[in-house]
Amino acid sequence: MYANWDAGAGHANVVLYRELTFDIDLNAYADVRACCGARKQACTRCWPYARFCVRTLARFLHDDYGFRHVLFFFSGAKGLHCWVFDEEARTWPHEARQALLDDLRIDEARGTDAPAPCKKKR
Repeated sequence: MYANWDAGAGHANVVLYRELTFDIDLNAYADVRACCGARKQACTRCWPYARFCVRTLARFLHDDYGFRHVLFFFSGAKGLHCWVFDEEARTWPHEARQALLDDLRIDEARGTDAPAPCKKKR
């Protein structure tokens, strides 16, 4: 959402808020799933991975960041979307969003065993 949109202004447009959203893509778990692998459409045996992601992300957003208004919904053939509706989340600057993502990633150097989508990319 912009204060005043001017297509010719480019970066001069001032952003009022941005939605905080996450994409849970079951294809990212192809290396740990023993069912349908990397097929475009997830099978019913994939959904325990989705359930794990929903519970983990919901607890993280609630317990660590205090967000109360979080919605998960089916996004199509292979995953879920998560929207955070708390007013505070929509006004966060880029640096705060990046800090949240950094907290969410698992660092391989710490010796944690996590599914590939959770591991910090190098």
